[in-house]
Amino acid sequence: MKNNLFILFMLLTFAGTAQKKQIKLQVSQYMPYCGGIKPPKEIEDASKLPQHYANSTLVYKDAKGKVDSVKTNDSGSVTLNLKAGTYRFYESWKYYKKLPDPTLINNYDKACMKKEWAKSFSTITVSAGSVPEVHKIEIHAKCPHQQPCAIKTYMPE
Repeated sequence: MKNNLFILFMLLTFAGTAQKKQIKLQVSQYMPYCGGIKPPKEIEDASKLPQHYANSTLVYKDAKGKVDSVKTNDSGSVTLNLKAGTYRFYESWKYYKKLPDPTLINNYDKACMKKEWAKSFSTITVSAGSVPEVHKIEIHAKCPHQQPCAIKTYMPE
């Protein structure tokens, strides 16, 4: 009897984990040049190259509204085991309704920020199957004077 219960438990455990699929995310970020004068060509070219979104927190939500978070490694990668479905990914500042830069909330239109916080930067659909998937995700950062919803923008001189 104990052996039968153990076997049943193992089968249920295996069935529960078999529904999940391994997903690898490779997240990169583009950082624009935010200085005031035209930069040298090397700096301008470097701002067009992707950088690893290293050691950063991503928040993701499934279609049912379940939320989880994960931190990328030094190379901007993370591996997740997800059930089949659609997932929306957010930068942590958006999901937790923070500001994109450390200025005061008075510098931003609050109604506009509510809309901005609701925007995900990527949506991934995980299909049922056995082949691991790799998703490349890009985040395009903005300079402080180009942030969405900014009322008071401080242009570089």
